[in-house]
Parts: sequence; C-alpha cells; structure tokens
Amino acid sequence: IWSLMSLPLARDFFHCPALTRDEVQCLIEKAHTACKLTVRNATQFASIFTLDSIVQNDKTEREAKVYKGFDTDDGIAEVGMCAQTKLTATLEEVADLFYLDNVVKYEAYSKVTGHLVLDKQSLYTLVPKAPSGKKALHYIGIEWMVAKTPVGLKSRDFCFIEIHDEFTFFDKQTQQTRRGWVRCMHSIPMHCCLSLEKSHGFVRSHFVRSGHIFMETEHPTTLIYYNLLCGVTRRSNYTPTLAHEYVLRRHVTQLLNLEEYLTTQRLKTFLENPIDNFQQKDQVEYCNTCYHRFQWLSIKKQCRGCGDVLCNHCAVKWELPLSETVISMTVCRKCINDNHIRSFTAPNESRFRLGNNCIDLIMLINSVDTETEPCPFKLHQLTFKNAKDDLAIGKSSPMISPLVIS
Repeated sequence: IWSLMSLPLARDFFHCPALTRDEVQCLIEKAHTACKLTVRNATQFASIFTLDSIVQNDKTEREAKVYKGFDTDDGIAEVGMCAQTKLTATLEEVADLFYLDNVVKYEAYSKVTGHLVLDKQSLYTLVPKAPSGKKALHYIGIEWMVAKTPVGLKSRDFCFIEIHDEFTFFDKQTQQTRRGWVRCMHSIPMHCCLSLEKSHGFVRSHFVRSGHIFMETEHPTTLIYYNLLCGVTRRSNYTPTLAHEYVLRRHVTQLLNLEEYLTTQRLKTFLENPIDNFQQKDQVEYCNTCYHRFQWLSIKKQCRGCGDVLCNHCAVKWELPLSETVISMTVCRKCINDNHIRSFTAPNESRFRLGNNCIDLIMLINSVDTETEPCPFKLHQLTFKNAKDDLAIGKSSPMISPLVIS
C-alpha cells in the first residue's frame, strides 16, 4: 500500500543522460521492427489461436472476441491475448487520444483503460509528434509506467519503447489503398530506469510487441480495432496462472471502453445544437426509427442530435458527465453510431505499408463480424518506403538482444 502512496513519482525522479546519435538510431530501428511485428501478430492471432471469450459493452452493445495465444518472435513462447472488434471513429481521433501530452488526455486514457495505469513518465523522445499534418500520427519515445494488478499481487512497472505509426494496406475488393495506425509498446532495459522493487515495491515486468492497431474499412467511420498484450511477466512461484490470464484478459477487453468514451465526447457537442428546427413531437405519428405507429397514450421521445421522434424502445438514454454534474441525453442509435457520411482518402505515401499480396479485405471485414468465425490474414511482408527496410516476416525477430544504454 505504501508503494502506491508514493505515486505519482516526481517528474525528475529518473536521471536520463543524453543519448548519442548511434544510440538513438539503434533504438529507432528496434522500434520500427517491433511496430511491424505487432501489426502482423495482431491480425494473425484470430486465425492461429483459439477463441477465449466474447465480451460486450452494455452501453454501446459492441462485442469483441478475445483470443489466447503466444508471441514467439524472440524464440520464447510469450503468453498473450488479443481482442478484436469494430470501432466508430477516425484514425486521427484515436491517435490524438493515445498521445498523452496533457492532464485531460491522461485522465481520459485512464478511464478508457479502466484506471489500470497508476503513473506514467516519458524518459526520452526519439521522434517527436508534430502538432498537425501527416507527422501528427508518428511518435517514438522511451516510457516508464506502473500498472495496477489484482488484489494480493504487487503492482507491476515497465520500461518500454512506445511507437505511434501510420501504415497502409491494399484493399483487393475495391482496389484501393487504405490506412491503418498502430500504437506499439515493447519493453526494453535502460540503465536510467532500473527496478524499483526494493524502493517502491513495484515488480519490474515486461511485454513484447503489444499495443493497439486500427485499420480503416470501406465504411467511412468504421475501424477494425485490435488490442494485443503479450509477455507480461509471471512470477512462477508467486503468481497463479489464472491470475496471470486474468490480467491479460482484463487489459485487452478494455478496448470496448474506447468507443464508449469517444461516443460520449461526440454526444456532448449535441448540447450546442439548436432545437428550433426540430419537428414537433405531437405532429409525428410514427417512430422515425422502427416506423411503429404511436398509440394514443404512447410516450414520444426526441433525439437531441438529429431531432428524430422515437418510441420508447428505439430511444437510448446516454449519461454525459459534465464539469460538475451528470446529465441524461436521449439519442437515437444512428447518432450514437455517428452514421453521417464523412469522406477521407488514403494517403499517397506513409512510412510503411502492408504488401499488396498480404491481405484480402473481404476476409478482413468478415472476420470482425462477431457472428462469423475469423479467417487467416496471411500478412507475409510489411514494407517500408525504403527497400532496405523491408522485413521478411518469416525470419526471426532481430530484437532477441535488447539494447542496454548507460
């Protein structure tokens, strides 16, 4: 308990000496490799490993499938889990949320992850995030984080390299290039960030090639979303296997919180919508969603977003936390799902792309339908713009020996 009382750590707690140019370049190369392997692993998890469970967010009614498997790129079978779902959002929205550069976004991130992150610090910035434009989707840094664990287990802390990157893949169905975005996390030892178990009681743990992957679909506001976590250290003599699996499962299933948070933020903007032009409820005879005829004593409700008149069955009550209170807003499913046409196109270029022969989007779209079984993704190669950076996925990962910097 006393270790948690010491949080958050002082901003100058870690002494981080300047890195040489060669050290920075070595770290960036390792980051690129981890990033590509994370995308490959996430998209292949469902086709290789068995289904662990199906979970649902009661508020959004969105389902996610959870798969239990292994990461073997370092020659060691690291236990992992991957959750897979759909998400109503844009790549820019999710990329901005995961870049924790202020208190507001850190609190939002904490809510999305179920308050599992107790403290987090940035040790080095290797590739800074640009305020806007294409480079706003890119970032590489060395981070430290401490995470909450189940009752009876010590909190775990991590030192890792974090990569935010945009990639492209080819849609065979429409013959179009689509975008994706990944937030990859991969543990790496640093002499400036040694274990704090003796001083603070945090057990130093690690994860490998884990993170959040988002891929555009043919639908303007729908993303395919993967949350992958592999390799969280299990102390064989202290941590029961069931507790270890519980930690993995609890983490990856938090992905369903992201859409709920983004939806809540979007619905708050409806409070500014003028209602003068909304149709009068007493003049509407049918529900605008299911077209069920209102009876004499039927209760009519009205969507605060679009003004549609709804029956009690089609109306959704959504709680909106404001600065000092929580209000309840009536909305329709169409507004919740943000079914407004939003056009965006894939970029002409990005830092890396998935090879044209590696993914069939027809299979990809079907695989995220929770009523159908997943199918293989066959991501054979991820390609950077420079040919020398091509990564043959069949080869073993060059990250077997992580860099140690003094």
